[in-house]
Amino acid sequence: MTFDDMLDGLFAFGRTVRSVQATATKNVLVYIRGDRARDGSEETHDKQSMWLMSPILYRPAAPRGTEGEEALFLRRGNEAVVIGTRDLRWQVELAEGECVVRALGDNAARIRLKADGTVVVEATRIDVKAPGSQAPATLGLVTDQKLSAELNKLVTTLATGANGGGAVVFGTPYVPGTDLKSQRFKVDQ
Repeated sequence: MTFDDMLDGLFAFGRTVRSVQATATKNVLVYIRGDRARDGSEETHDKQSMWLMSPILYRPAAPRGTEGEEALFLRRGNEAVVIGTRDLRWQVELAEGECVVRALGDNAARIRLKADGTVVVEATRIDVKAPGSQAPATLGLVTDQKLSAELNKLVTTLATGANGGGAVVFGTPYVPGTDLKSQRFKVDQ
């Protein structure tokens, strides 16, 4: 038996055809249709856990025809342990040193972390809510003007109770109602 034969029996590629979220554990479980088994039949694995990075929880988007998420899995008895995924739909251009966290969909939100320290949020709507809350406080359609107004309201609220009504924002004394004009905080459209 060659090294390639040993690896062939251990790792396999497949396509995620469906996903569900477990009611009790909230784990995302995937249904995988794998490469052809040695006898020529299609390898199937239903309700398999995705072993990925703990702080990132996501649920794959439904496939469209032959396009969908691919999975690299490790065979462990009757289990198919998903250890890597990729979805070539909705790819984005990246500059050297950039990182993008994206949702999966045609008009999905993205957070772009640039190498120069800039954070760009690409979204049609931003909701802010407390953990466990069912009713988000909605900003709605975000524009530079609306975001500036919301930040001014927030800073005014914070400033009126702290240090006798004065606050420091980005190292500059804040006067309620003024534009922050920060070089550190930008919204790209």
